[in-house]
Amino acid sequence: MLSTKLTVHMGVLDGGEAILVAKVDPPGVTGLATWIGRRMEVHCTGLGKALIGHLPPAELTQLLTSRTFPRHNENTIVSSKRLMQELETVRSNGYAFDDEEDEIGYRCIGVAVLEDGQTIAAISVAGTVDQVTSENTRDLVRQLRRTAEAIQNALRPRRNQKRPE
Repeated sequence: MLSTKLTVHMGVLDGGEAILVAKVDPPGVTGLATWIGRRMEVHCTGLGKALIGHLPPAELTQLLTSRTFPRHNENTIVSSKRLMQELETVRSNGYAFDDEEDEIGYRCIGVAVLEDGQTIAAISVAGTVDQVTSENTRDLVRQLRRTAEAIQNALRPRRNQKRPE
């Protein structure tokens, strides 16, 4: 189970942006200023980078050349070249990381939810820099991957399941 101290998001790619389709805030804690339906940048969020990290090359190139990347702070990736390097890391590591790129003081880890090798959504955990640390990143990634796999399995048609007549 994911940490109860972090905000959990699920999002999908829509028009070159991440759109939140689900959110769970930690009980008894004021969550992040996000809401279902909120559009988020893909270049500076863990959720967004997880969504675009596995796009086919032509689709990724089209996305990167069709938009600008607004700077949110000094940590924000704003060049296509640098973002491509970051996405190579996302693909090789199997997760995306936002280290205060969207908002100072906050980190986010995102993992893609795949169907037939294609990203259909992404899930993430987000919290303060004191909550998402180098010490717990490995465990958070492991939990996110397990959760993404459970979602993928739930979406997968059951083998040998009879179809209604």
